[in-house]
Order: sequence, then structure tokens, then C-alpha cells
Amino acid sequence: MSNLNSVMARNVLNVGYPKTLMLALLIIATLFCGPYVEAHAEGPTVVQEFTFASMGSGAEFITRGHNDTFLVGGGAYPVMLVDLKGHQLWQHTSQSDPDMLAHLYDGVEMPDGGFLLCGEEITHPRLRRPGVAPQHRTLLLQLSADGHEISHRHVSDDPQTENIINSIQKITRWGTGFAAVGVARRARPNPQNVIPAPPPEEFVVVVKLDRAGHVEWSHELPTDLQAMQFVTKPLVTADGSLIVGGLNNFPRKTYFVTISPSGTPLSDATFDQFAQIVSASKPSNQLLLAFLDEQLVPRQITALTTQYKVLSQFELPDSRITFHRMLQAAGGGLVLFGKNEDGARPPGVAYYPVGGGTVNEMNLPQHDYIMYGFVDAAPTSNPRLFVAVHNAISIGMQPGTLKPQFSAVIVSLIRIPD
Repeated sequence: MSNLNSVMARNVLNVGYPKTLMLALLIIATLFCGPYVEAHAEGPTVVQEFTFASMGSGAEFITRGHNDTFLVGGGAYPVMLVDLKGHQLWQHTSQSDPDMLAHLYDGVEMPDGGFLLCGEEITHPRLRRPGVAPQHRTLLLQLSADGHEISHRHVSDDPQTENIINSIQKITRWGTGFAAVGVARRARPNPQNVIPAPPPEEFVVVVKLDRAGHVEWSHELPTDLQAMQFVTKPLVTADGSLIVGGLNNFPRKTYFVTISPSGTPLSDATFDQFAQIVSASKPSNQLLLAFLDEQLVPRQITALTTQYKVLSQFELPDSRITFHRMLQAAGGGLVLFGKNEDGARPPGVAYYPVGGGTVNEMNLPQHDYIMYGFVDAAPTSNPRLFVAVHNAISIGMQPGTLKPQFSAVIVSLIRIPD
């Protein structure tokens, strides 16, 4: 990977065809391998694409399950399970409190093949009053492997919880159970009974859950992470520790902390720019960070020990794709999934090979949509095949309304070259 800085060069391939040839290719591809999409011979290729009707407010995450199935969900319900052939295996809509609006932010597969989803419930807009802050409470939703709801509960209901946690944003497998990263709030002192009362103090907590999703412990993270506005997906290291990161906009800063299995902070580091964890397919004894510029485009990859000692660094070439998810491909190459800088095009994919070759970028297929939102990506059992999901809103509105005529969740299968 250290040779990347001397061999990378931007190479955006744009392939155009006459309409008649495109139509013929579309018919052939549909007959033999499903929907046709533009191919890039030397870079990432979208081999197939599936479109699903929009789910509530659209998808926000994708989580890999067993046998290359993928849970797609987020925002308002429902969630759905799809396979690599584009089949929707099931869809689930939770029977939550009608006075609360539910949002799902992340999910993870459980040992029995079911899923544990996390998020929050917020007072429904129709019940909100001016000057009164809406109520927030955590949501842990457990689904069986066939999509049936097993439990719907709140972390604050558990007597093991030390803090009033209002939202869980990220969750991952940790040991025999799970680690969830959430946001907690507590009221600030108001001895003079000032109206309106001061806004609550917010801070980040890590919640350890057992294999059934019940709370074992929760700990507030160190002071430097309390003001963070976003949290990253936790990373489990080879020695069983957990790395949690947080990002803050003003001033722009990233903070990471390593936590022992018992919840004790072991080491930490602060960076004066945005950094994101590069997701690995298995636990690692090192941390791979992508450092981002002002437009959130990756500019540098840094490898560190879990005690945050720098092992190596290399610069990335210019790119028009902003960071949303970066995954490792076969042989150690990096695959970047994100939005285009101008926001007018569909999301894009960039492939950074290791040990030679060029860096290739591509757009996902163009459709008759006016707005695209990149959501997430996940690896498959094939180290060169990835699944990406994004939302799209169509041109035109429903008659007599301000609602889009059509909106969709689009799932793309992306192959990385050998």
C-alpha cells in the first residue's frame, strides 16, 4: 500500500454510444444478465441494478446478512431484506408508538441470522408544540431471520444503563455481543428557572449489549468526544478492543478512543481535520484512516497502531467523489463510495488499486431523477463484488401536491477489476 503515492493517477473513463446501439445493448443485457448499465473496462463496473419503491423517508444503511443477503433500511420504516439477484425476501414495518416517529440509523446481523437495529423515536410532528423540545428516546429493534419482530425496546428501560440515552447511531458485533454508540442528554442547571430552559448537555456513550441485545453496561466517553456531532462506525481490533470516533464541524476536528472489553478507555487521539475509518473485513491490529479535505474528498490514507502511532502515510490523487464509505477490496485495494462534488450527478465509485495501475472513477447509472442521495455500501462473499444503495427522487410532482411523482431506493452490484 505504501507504493500507492507513486503510481496513482486519476483516470475517469466515460464511454458513450449511439442511441440505437445502447438500445440493442439494453435488450441483450436484460435478456441475459438483467438491467444494462454502463461498463468501465479498466475500473469499477456496475454489473446489475435493482430499483425498489421508496421506503418511508428512504434508506440510510445497508447491512450484510448470511448467504449474501442484505438488510436495507433507515429513516422511517419499513426495512427490507434483499439478495444479490434483486429479490425482496421480506419487508418489515414496526408497530411503534403512534405518537412517536421512529428513525433507524444502523443494524447488525445476530448469531441466529436475525438482525438488531438501532435508532431513536422522536415526538411525532403533529404533537409538537412551539417552545417545547420534542421527546427523544432510544430504539432497539430485534428482528428474526424471516423478518418478524421479536422485541421493540428502549435502552433507557434497562436498569443497567447509567445514562439517559436518547439515540443510538451505530452498532457492531463485539465479542459475544454488540457495541452500540449513542448520544445521551442531561438537563443543565437552571437555578433561576429561566424560560426557555438552557438546552440539554449532549455527550457520547458506548453501550455494551449481550448476544440477545440486552444492556451489560454503558459508559460516557472522555471529555474530548462529548461535543462531537457525528460518530463513526466502531471498529473491533485483533486484541478485542473497540475503536470509536467522533467528528465535530466547528472547529473541524476528529477524536478517536480505544476501549477495552470492560469499557475502560485505553488510549486516544485528536486530529484537526476530518478523518474516517476505512472499514476492514475482519479485525485488524492497525487502524486505517482516510483524511478528508474541506469538501469531504479523501486526500490521505494513514495507517496507525491501535495506540495511534503512525505506521505509514500516502497521498491520494484529486477526486470528484466525496467520502461516505471506503472498503477494502481483494489484495488490499480501496473502494470509495460517495456523492459527486456538484451533487447533480448520481453517486460515484472510485477504485484505488495496490501496487500499480491507475485510479478509476465512475458514476452510477443516470436516471430521470432530480436528486440523488448516497446511502451506504457493503462487501459480499466475493472480495471483488460490492453492494451499494442510494436514494433518488424523480422529476415531476404528484398532481395537486408537492410530493415527488416517484422516489426509489436503488441497489447496485459493483465489480472491481482483477
